[in-house]
Amino acid sequence: MRRSRKAQLIGEPFKYMLVGLFSIIVLVAGYKMINEVRNRACKTEMAKFEIDLMDIDKSLRFGAKELRSYSVPCNIDKIYFFDLNKKINPEIFNNTPLIKDTLKSGGNNNVFLVEEGEVKRSFYAGTIEIEQPYYLCFMPKFDKISFFIESTGVSVRMDKPDAQSECA
Repeated sequence: MRRSRKAQLIGEPFKYMLVGLFSIIVLVAGYKMINEVRNRACKTEMAKFEIDLMDIDKSLRFGAKELRSYSVPCNIDKIYFFDLNKKINPEIFNNTPLIKDTLKSGGNNNVFLVEEGEVKRSFYAGTIEIEQPYYLCFMPKFDKISFFIESTGVSVRMDKPDAQSECA
């Protein structure tokens, strides 16, 4: 049995369409997998950052002062630290409603990771004391932030070094 020439003409384009369709499906699935891996890696970096800062107020002995440096996770633009024992004007944070609402309601998160005006993660890092205006905002420099902490026994005083970029 021989196939007719007409059947071969119809069969060849069909094969190419199947190969093209399969290639597109593989590319789309691969792109989705890469994005998923990237998102999970970002979440892991943020969790590590949170763990590194957790209980920062208990990490030094009384009176000790230390410069701390941390790698900043996933393209975070700004990192805010708040002294929750002081009254901070929430109207300053109109561009980031989650921070504004937390300050108004008296929430307990004192560290906020912000990317393009959106809070990506917030958490409580321990009792932090900051001089007026009672918050610090750092812009990562080469994907790192640095700050001084000094233990008071029940909390840490936080201050920025001269080399660290602050938010305007």
